[in-house]
Amino acid sequence: MPTPFPRTKPRTPTGLSLQDRITIGLIAAAAAVGTAVQQGGFRDRHARMDGTQAQWGHTDEDRSPVFRGYAEELGLDLAAVDAAVEGPATMERIQKDKADGMAPDVQGTPAFFLDGGKIQPSSGEEFRRLIETAISQVEPSAQ
Repeated sequence: MPTPFPRTKPRTPTGLSLQDRITIGLIAAAAAVGTAVQQGGFRDRHARMDGTQAQWGHTDEDRSPVFRGYAEELGLDLAAVDAAVEGPATMERIQKDKADGMAPDVQGTPAFFLDGGKIQPSSGEEFRRLIETAISQVEPSAQ
């Protein structure tokens, strides 16, 4: 099966940057999980991907066979998985999701926005305080 996952930049003698390796891994993972949505296997596939990220993340190697193996383990229709991964609709959805994330300058996850602005709380306590402050400033009629 040819890999449908494009490289974001040409390889250099020292390999890809960390950002490029992450991008490649995330695109491949998104395509793999996205194909499961069409077959009703999203939760199982997502759990499998999340639990094995150390095996496939942060690499510039093609991990498509790993993801296809997960689909097989979960009993998904492999012909449908292959068609979905190779189809333009999957890549269009991934590119749209990526653009949505890049538009407000999202550099990674998690990313939080409150009242239209990006917040970067350094602790759960600070996060809670920011949200509680925003809630307290909402007029009672709007609640």
